[in-house]
Amino acid sequence: MGRIPEFSLFDIGKWNLLHDKDLGKYNISIVAPGCKLQHFPHRVTFYGIGICTAGSVVLDVNLKKFLIKKNSLIILGPEVIRRWADQSDDYYNNALFFTNSFILQHSEKASNLLSYPFFKQDATSVIPLNEIEAENIWRLLQDVKRAIDSDSNRKDQIISHYTSILLTLTSDYYDIHAKPSESLLPSNELIDRFKALLSVHYRETRKVNDYADMLCISAKHLSQTIKLTTGKTAGEWIDDITVLEAKVLLKQSSLTVSQISSYMGFGNISTFGKFFKKNVGFTPIEYRSI
Repeated sequence: MGRIPEFSLFDIGKWNLLHDKDLGKYNISIVAPGCKLQHFPHRVTFYGIGICTAGSVVLDVNLKKFLIKKNSLIILGPEVIRRWADQSDDYYNNALFFTNSFILQHSEKASNLLSYPFFKQDATSVIPLNEIEAENIWRLLQDVKRAIDSDSNRKDQIISHYTSILLTLTSDYYDIHAKPSESLLPSNELIDRFKALLSVHYRETRKVNDYADMLCISAKHLSQTIKLTTGKTAGEWIDDITVLEAKVLLKQSSLTVSQISSYMGFGNISTFGKFFKKNVGFTPIEYRSI
């Protein structure tokens, strides 16, 4: 089976208020009241840094929930599954989307964007800023928008420099403010290690004992710690991430249900269908048509 499809800037442009130029490299996203963010789980191919200026929304990143409200800095890379929920009617944000290839092509000190700690899979995706810091981000994004709207022959170079400043500013604010406690879910080292293993191995095994062995602890200790800390059992976490991936594939790819079942490591399509129906309330085909 080939590479699983992901949404590009072209795809995002179908539902977001994006500028109609240079969609393959970078763009400014403006989510104003009346513009609804995607509520189903999905992946993208690009990076984004934005600021919320009004309202609120809940962002689910790899089963970790963050509350976004005024002056929240939002940082997202392509290595995560994201979903938006509980968007208020007055929600408003500005964000710059850009690809790694654009940065590598135009930056004098090109480096892979995944080298930034805030683009890691387990990074804090939403951090609160004070009024001055939020204003700095917002003004910089307005400068980028003006550059995108311009007819300059050096537009790419200008936007590259602005993006470099934005990344540097984000690095400063991330160092100051980012804390695991900003997630709506509690966290500790064991939980983080379990979830990191889960993100890598969930298609290979869905047995709690296997994850306990990887962590060199008993299955009972793992289950008790997970349940006490998060309110969900280790088995429920395993089911949740499996369902999340299945939802992405059903909505975002053209793979058949049989192909998805095989990719997800189920013995047969019937077992996958029963598992999905039990956890979601719909059959895979029903969910795809919603």
